[in-house]
Amino acid sequence: MSTLKSGREVFASGWIEHAAPDLVETRMSLQFASRLAVCLAFSACQFAMSADENRSSGAPVSMDIAPAVTSMAESPSETQRDLQALTPMWDASGDVSLDVRLGDRGVTLVMHPYSIRAAGFELVTYDADGNPSSVEAPAPNTCRGTIGFDASTRVAASIVDGRITAMLRDDHGDVWAIQPASDFGMAGDVSAHVVYRADATLDQFGDCGTMDITAGVAPGGAPRGSNTSCEPIVANLALLADFEYYQYQGSSIAQTTSAMETVVNAMTYIYEEELGITYDLIRVDIWSGGNAFVVVPDVNGEVDHNLLLDAFKNWYNANLPGVNRRLTHMFSGRNFVGSVIGLAVVGVICSPTSAYGIDQMNSGNLVRNAGLLSHEAGHNWGAGHCNGTPGCDIMNSALGAPTT
Repeated sequence: MSTLKSGREVFASGWIEHAAPDLVETRMSLQFASRLAVCLAFSACQFAMSADENRSSGAPVSMDIAPAVTSMAESPSETQRDLQALTPMWDASGDVSLDVRLGDRGVTLVMHPYSIRAAGFELVTYDADGNPSSVEAPAPNTCRGTIGFDASTRVAASIVDGRITAMLRDDHGDVWAIQPASDFGMAGDVSAHVVYRADATLDQFGDCGTMDITAGVAPGGAPRGSNTSCEPIVANLALLADFEYYQYQGSSIAQTTSAMETVVNAMTYIYEEELGITYDLIRVDIWSGGNAFVVVPDVNGEVDHNLLLDAFKNWYNANLPGVNRRLTHMFSGRNFVGSVIGLAVVGVICSPTSAYGIDQMNSGNLVRNAGLLSHEAGHNWGAGHCNGTPGCDIMNSALGAPTT
């Protein structure tokens, strides 16, 4: 059997997004608006200190809010998507290979089982009265690997019942996505998948709805993955799925957990390569019996994201103060007001009781979802917008805006 590796054991590669109203272009060559800002945040709070020590700190934290923008198109255009019959093949050791066509060339993905879960990972569900229950987590479906055995390439994937969801970077630096055809409402059996370049889904979706947050340092100072400014960092991430997201995932605990881990796996790959940061998923809470608090939607059925973020932060701090995490995000199936699809508190990675974000995840598009979470987590680290800077992608305040 192949050894299941954790995020703490393997640093691979990835692409990053920033936590404001922009979900930008999704090349793995994307860089945070400010690598140095993250490293400064690291040294400022002495990341090695325990979460409890950080919690007890009386230092003020920035409460600047950074919302993201409108939801992207659910599917790449018909001219840019490639419908293929794909079947993963497992070998005796438990590793998996997948033959796939990227544009005009055929390649083989070589992957191994890989868990993003932290030691002591916990999955908790809630009944209709809000009572929590720790449940046995389903086996991880996440994988990592390369194209062929080319170490310059990267693959982050999940495989569930023969269906593959993956993001990969090829030897040319281009980013591709693979998803089941059913994710886009297309007919076909379990082997039917859509293969597309990540930028095929991108359009101009909207602008940042927050104050103009600019990066302290222009991106691109060091080559990708060099991370010369600071040592590798492992950050515990806690996630919560609201009732609407649980319903969006078919009211299935296993499916909800798998979908969340798929997004985190892709997002973590980005951070590892660009910043030497990896995430260990420490806990997932699923409000399977209904939401723990009420945020009344407006006449259009949209929820005020500012109220939702505040309520989420207050609820989590009051009910789950002992969770050893660095940042906490809600995957929401609700529509936020206007063009906003995400919101996060800025520059608070040293204060777990403030490092929160909410992400509108009622989309089946992996590129969009991984980018959104990357973006919002970036705000927690203190990254700002990089508009007008060469190579500005994920941290651009206009979601999907072309790079300058």
